[in-house]
Amino acid sequence: MFGSPMSETEPKLQPAPGAFSERHYTPGELASLWGVSPDTVRRLFLHEPGVLVIPSLRPGHKRPYKTLRIPGSIARRVHEKLSAKPDKAVVNQQNNKLVKLPSNR
Repeated sequence: MFGSPMSETEPKLQPAPGAFSERHYTPGELASLWGVSPDTVRRLFLHEPGVLVIPSLRPGHKRPYKTLRIPGSIARRVHEKLSAKPDKAVVNQQNNKLVKLPSNR
């Protein structure tokens, strides 16, 4: 019944291990830390596995809005990937993926 306390015999919901133990960042927070715009952070993390993407259905708006929450471990992984010193790298304008160019050794 709604509004009644759970009985002692009902199982309590338990979060998945590690699901809530890690700090999650907003695009604005990471943008401030990394010195880039929140839009840059959104582009970097929108399709990154492990990022929480919360869609918002806003009737009457032209485009859907997505709220991102980025776990610290994912932010660290992407930062390390971007901080790696490849010989040369560019961002593919069609899919915003980092592409390593062949080296001239």
